[in-house]
Amino acid sequence: MALQVVHSPEELPETITSTVFLAGPSPRKEGDPNWRPEAIEALRRAGYMGTVLAPVPRNGEWPRDYNDQIAWESAHLVCCDVVLMWVPRDLQLLPGFTTNVEFGEWLNSGKLLYGRPEDSPKASYLDARYRTVNSKQKPPFHEPAATLDHLAQMVVQRLGEGAARTAAERLVPLAVWRTPQFQGWYRELTQAGNRLDAARVLWSFYIPQANNLLLSYALHVKIWVAAEQRHKENEFILSRPDISAICAFCPDEATHALLDMRIVLIREFRSPGRTADGFVHDLPGGSTFKPGVDPREVAAGELREETGMTLPAERFQPLEARQLVAPFSTHKAYLFGVRLTPQELAEAERREREGQIFGVAADTERTQLEVRTLGQILEERLVDHASVGMIMQACLSSWMEIDKPR
Repeated sequence: MALQVVHSPEELPETITSTVFLAGPSPRKEGDPNWRPEAIEALRRAGYMGTVLAPVPRNGEWPRDYNDQIAWESAHLVCCDVVLMWVPRDLQLLPGFTTNVEFGEWLNSGKLLYGRPEDSPKASYLDARYRTVNSKQKPPFHEPAATLDHLAQMVVQRLGEGAARTAAERLVPLAVWRTPQFQGWYRELTQAGNRLDAARVLWSFYIPQANNLLLSYALHVKIWVAAEQRHKENEFILSRPDISAICAFCPDEATHALLDMRIVLIREFRSPGRTADGFVHDLPGGSTFKPGVDPREVAAGELREETGMTLPAERFQPLEARQLVAPFSTHKAYLFGVRLTPQELAEAERREREGQIFGVAADTERTQLEVRTLGQILEERLVDHASVGMIMQACLSSWMEIDKPR
């Protein structure tokens, strides 16, 4: 597939694999310098095979109503996979005032790749802001590019081979499209017979230390609901990676009572928490950035990180995977039950008494153990509703198998 150029106000091709928006100063009259043809050739030399979005008319004639041009640029900046911003500023011919606005708008989007000639005037502030935002990224993404060839190579390295998208899928940027959480949600959406008819990224949260990994995003969507023959378009989806949650429990050998079952919780400060003591009390759990990892292995690792309990993965009994807050977030929890021995429970209680600290300090994670009965958890309202459901499912599954005296 050859590189394809789309000029304003042209439409996207029916199918795209990747899109690069050429942002930067534009010529406003005949004879003004135009850097975009050179940028397109640099992308060709770098081996780029996707679609280039050039916000200049193909015939060089700007529309009478410039609002149409603004609308085209805004829509394609939102849906593109990379914003390639080149700033060959010339204070007389290419002042780049609009470029400054776009730089600020897309600086923290995770998809801005920026460069300028070494002698470009009034670029030091842009350089400094770009370095600050990208300081934790690996080369070459931590510094502004000094040549268009370097910038084009960064584009190819960031996008790879892209991914084929058609219809409204073209409005989903590649960084979102590639995430397992989007693919899981989209697969189940289409399997139900529904259809994505529009999408717009509202917010995204990247982790520069993890090679600019997209951890979470909010996507405003327009969905055709097949069963109701109508559109639903006044909502957004919030998405993050699925988690593994672990209910480690120990039955009371004397009473065999459900409410006497003892459960291992963690106590941790989490910013969204709305609790009397300011801490979240929850089941151990979490996710991984690594693709293709068995959720059971994730569960074993999270239990070890957050409680210090090292148990073989085969002891983790898979229960169910369900959404936690279905009206708000798309992510699911893979629930595992682990029945502890009295000795393992006693060791957990010792760690609680000693106030031992666990978690991953590099991720600002700090956890402590709490061992509570199911009755205490319910009476003291220690955990949220989603955790109550997971605890009840794990404990009931075990309790019903116990040969209780009648």
